Amino acid sequence: MPDMRQVDAAAPAGFGACSRVDIRAPAPDAPMTPTDAAAVLAALDLRQLRFLLALLRSASITQAGAAAGLSQPAASRTMARLRKILGDALLVRTRAGFVLTPRAQALHDPLDRALAALHEALLPSPFVPAHSTRVFRLASTDYGVSVLAERCLSLLAHEAPHIGLSVDPWSSNTLRQLEHGALDVALFADDALPGAFHFRTLFREHYALLGPAQHAVWARLPPGPVDLDGLRLARAHAHVAVRHPQGNGHATDDPYQRVGLPGPRMRLELPYFSFGAQAIAQAGLLALWPQRMVRSWAADPALVVRPVAVPELAFDYRLIWHDRSHRDAAGGWLRGMLAQALA
Repeated sequence: MPDMRQVDAAAPAGFGACSRVDIRAPAPDAPMTPTDAAAVLAALDLRQLRFLLALLRSASITQAGAAAGLSQPAASRTMARLRKILGDALLVRTRAGFVLTPRAQALHDPLDRALAALHEALLPSPFVPAHSTRVFRLASTDYGVSVLAERCLSLLAHEAPHIGLSVDPWSSNTLRQLEHGALDVALFADDALPGAFHFRTLFREHYALLGPAQHAVWARLPPGPVDLDGLRLARAHAHVAVRHPQGNGHATDDPYQRVGLPGPRMRLELPYFSFGAQAIAQAGLLALWPQRMVRSWAADPALVVRPVAVPELAFDYRLIWHDRSHRDAAGGWLRGMLAQALA
């Protein structure tokens, strides 16, 4: 039968009045049951591992119990269980006090590294934009890229000079890519979203009517913003339109139909807005396009850009992301930065 030894140790606050800990060290001839690695891992929990590491550091059951948040009896039970699982006494008495066994000494460094790695995995370091080299992926039409590019690149250069931004064209696979992590965020109008998607409204967008400075329509429109009556006059003239992704294909954007007017004759349909100014000026066409896309063109003397004051045409432009990245610190920073750029 093993010896029952009592060890005097300074018990920390909360361990009660008694400072004597029963370490129940087995007698030299007590058998130790060997176990394989899988069985050892299955038998141990995190608190026992924290206790063991504290024991290896302090060679004291009392101090190890305090470090693991265990009461005095629980510390003694944990010590006995560890001895049984590991097949080693771990801590033995000498004439000078208590010392770790060779097996216990060999456990210290790998156990210390393992618990540190587990801590890092479960509690990752905070995202620091100034030091990150991550490449974020975003999907957008050329409209979103146009209104985003200047401000976003300036903010990135200032706040996160090592971060990259990769922009994919919006497609029928964009929502699926967000679901599976191939994309971080996407720019989107205020169409309905499937479940498990989040959005943040970036701004409220309005339309503008634009065309060559010499176009006949300008002489028939009163000064100031174009109202619904002005759109009735404009729709009688040929237009250029942009086709945008919709479902598995593309659809022509026709704002006139959204306010109950017959659509104009679309003499030219483009996949991008970016060629618009040149096409409008050269072909003598009108366009009814989002204001933020065309406002920089107002400085071109060959074009006239007039805001449209028809509330029914206004729409929200949004940043969208999937629930899988909703709580990601890096994703949260990216969304905040894009919202700041497009505010």
